Amino acid sequence: MQHALTPSFQDTIVACATGPATGALAIIRLAGPEAIQIGQKVAPSKRRRESHRLELTEIFDPNHNLLDEAMIVEMHAPRSYTGDDVVEFHLHGAPIIVERVTHTLQQYGARLANPGEYTLRAYVHGKLDLTQAEAVADLIAARSESELRVAGAQLKGKLSSDLNSLVDSLETILRDWQAVLDFPEYPSGDGLVDGHRAKLGQIRCKIQEKVSDARVDVLGCREIVLCGAPNVGKSTLLNTLAGEQRVLVDVEPGTTRDPVRVDFEQHVQRWSMWDTAGIREASSHLEKMGIDLTHQRIGRADLALWIVAADKPVLPPEGLDVAVAISKSDLLASEALSALAERLELSDWTYLGAFSAQNGNGIEDLTQTISTYKTLGEDELAGVVVRERHLELLKLADDVLVQLLAAYDGGQSLDVLAMDLQDCIEYLGQIVGRNVKVEVLNQVFSHFCIGK
Repeated sequence: MQHALTPSFQDTIVACATGPATGALAIIRLAGPEAIQIGQKVAPSKRRRESHRLELTEIFDPNHNLLDEAMIVEMHAPRSYTGDDVVEFHLHGAPIIVERVTHTLQQYGARLANPGEYTLRAYVHGKLDLTQAEAVADLIAARSESELRVAGAQLKGKLSSDLNSLVDSLETILRDWQAVLDFPEYPSGDGLVDGHRAKLGQIRCKIQEKVSDARVDVLGCREIVLCGAPNVGKSTLLNTLAGEQRVLVDVEPGTTRDPVRVDFEQHVQRWSMWDTAGIREASSHLEKMGIDLTHQRIGRADLALWIVAADKPVLPPEGLDVAVAISKSDLLASEALSALAERLELSDWTYLGAFSAQNGNGIEDLTQTISTYKTLGEDELAGVVVRERHLELLKLADDVLVQLLAAYDGGQSLDVLAMDLQDCIEYLGQIVGRNVKVEVLNQVFSHFCIGK
């Protein structure tokens, strides 16, 4: 859906901010320049209501028919989510009440809000920047506690602060260059001073850090690949973690040929777990194709877990980026199991523990370890890039900065350097919403629900 971005802010908008199903309560949100006046028409009061204070009221239609006895709260601009005057009606949750109250508010001049229009207004009024607005969308769409944690951390605005600082530094340099171009006598010769070159290099390093630390995977399922030699218990472990038989298990090695994906929730997180073909010297072309797919999956995984069978331990090939765990721990005496575990702990691979799918020993510890493996703390998540849009713009800014520095060192004229610098500023600014194109705003806010 396209947003009428230019004229719509003079409108007063209305939408139900809660779900459509029957419930104890439903909240209708009214926002815009006429919100207080319209609110007074449907819920008359002899005095001006105090901002941010709930009070009991009766709600009437234009014919003075009682629609509901409800709570009303006014939030006077600019102290509201959108920055507008906002009125919320906390109604009884029958859909017919919501429908009738919404229709009444429309009769008095409000129009139905577009998806995301409340948050769009918050962005336009400076309540949120664009990265924080996107975090609101992620917060609403969160399907697990881990996704909720990521969105909440992004909403704090640390990423925005970091990027705004970079843009401010670049704009300071650009102003100096533009002054030289406009007034050749200011501040020196050609305008290229040593401090500018060093500052640009520092900014490029910070952009590269953001790119290398990006975690665009954290808003989706955590992708885990189970790998190892044939018949080490990969499929059995997956079925155990999923809580039901999702893949076939057989004593004959090579049962799994193609990678098999199973999605489920585990430890407040959504997992996409892959059962893969056992890695060995292939006995057929078909098996070789399955093993090649396993290697591809390992390369894309958040965690590749190499399963080492306690009774027949086969270690990962050198150079394979995996963590290791011991399966079938019930088949070894405690001393032998400890010796194998110590051997793995001293290896170059990260050892995550031993387990037995048969008796359940170690399963709970393993799932907890997998859930927290290479995860970021809340403070770290606050400044990390988690959206593909942000990452692509950072890469574009870095490419331009590389070109700029090479031209700078090659003695390129200041007017050409200034154009490159302006491009870099625009790419970074689009992330936080500075001079962002209307098409980008439409794309971002069209994914919101109506009422937010």
